[in-house]
Amino acid sequence: SSGINAEYGGASDEDTKLQLAANLANFSYNPINHDYLIQLNVCDLFLDVLDEPSSSILLRRFAMGGLANVAVNGKFLAQITPHLSLIEELLGGTSDTETIVSTLTLLYYIHRVP
Repeated sequence: SSGINAEYGGASDEDTKLQLAANLANFSYNPINHDYLIQLNVCDLFLDVLDEPSSSILLRRFAMGGLANVAVNGKFLAQITPHLSLIEELLGGTSDTETIVSTLTLLYYIHRVP
C-alpha cells in the first residue's frame, strides 16, 4: 500500500507527480475501483498533496478532485473527515475554479445528512 505513496514521493519531476495524481483522481471516479484505492491508501496521498505547501495548483486540483470522487464512499469519508480544517483552508486559499467546485462537492458529502 505504500508503493503508490513511495512512487509519488520518489518522483523527481513535477510532470510525473501530475500524471500520477491525475490518473489516481480519474481512477477514483468509478466506485468499482474504491476497494483497490483503499488498499493503496490513496486518501493519504491526496491529503499529503494538499498539506504540502509546495504543491502546485494543478496537483492540488487533482488531489481535491480525487477526494471529491471518493467521497461518495463512507470508508473514504472516515479517512477524510479528520482533515476537515485542511480542506476548508484550501477552499479559502485558492481561486482555481475546479478546485473550488471539488472542495464544495467534498464538503457536501461530509456534511450531508444520510
